[in-house]
Amino acid sequence: MPDLDELTARVRATAEKSDGLSRPVLLDLGDTGLIHLEGTTVGNEEGPSDCRISLSADNLERLMEGRLNATMAYMTGQLKVQGDMTLALQLASALRAE
Repeated sequence: MPDLDELTARVRATAEKSDGLSRPVLLDLGDTGLIHLEGTTVGNEEGPSDCRISLSADNLERLMEGRLNATMAYMTGQLKVQGDMTLALQLASALRAE
């Protein structure tokens, strides 16, 4: 299972390449921890967000590697979204391009 530092570094690299997202997003990885994105700033503290995405660390890694389709993960309950779905789709697209 990937660790939080590794996943955070990968998300940070993606945010920097894509000039960040327009609004804050929180990735809730359960017991593994949190990844908060706001623009190109990425950290592990909970902060305000317009979208909270809950998924396992393994599924985040699979999503970034292109081995998990975000839409199918959402439909099967492997990924849950609270808040702005458009923002979740923007993040999923950016992570896939990583």
